[in-house]
Amino acid sequence: MFHNPTKISMFAPNLFRQTCQAAKLISCLLVIFGLIIIGCEAHDPAAARRQLDLGLQKAGAHDWAAALKYFDRAVQLDSTLAIAWANHGTALLNLGKPDEALQSYERAKRFDPQDPYIYCSMCSANIARNKPEEAIKAAEGALAVDSTYAPAMGNKAKALRMLGRTQEADSLLQKARALFPAFRRR
Repeated sequence: MFHNPTKISMFAPNLFRQTCQAAKLISCLLVIFGLIIIGCEAHDPAAARRQLDLGLQKAGAHDWAAALKYFDRAVQLDSTLAIAWANHGTALLNLGKPDEALQSYERAKRFDPQDPYIYCSMCSANIARNKPEEAIKAAEGALAVDSTYAPAMGNKAKALRMLGRTQEADSLLQKARALFPAFRRR
């Protein structure tokens, strides 16, 4: 066969362009496939629950810094696990970071808007931030979910006291004690 360099040079730009397009397509597919694999590994609800349990053990021992590490890992493994976000916030609150705690509570509320503990914890964070009006709103959110939730009544009473509304606070505490006699004196 006769080799015609003119004929090759006519097709070379098209071949080069097609090769580049194929390489780009393969690169995109590899990136997408890699993200899918990473995403699948990152979402592991069972592992998140194990991390949550380990964090709760540390929290029970009042080792909030260690607990926070476990809660961090839990929310990385399952970003929709409301109880992990709530405990993440509680660890932050106990480490003196109420603003960051509120962010975690907001995430928790997004995934479980019917948990009065989350609203009550938001109330505690707002009390720590010296924002009694916001604390009252959060406590009322908890009481809207569960009108007998004594911890929310207690936190709301604290916020009412911060505003100088002691009679309302005392009345609310009496109601909390009537509903839940073991509720501690505040």
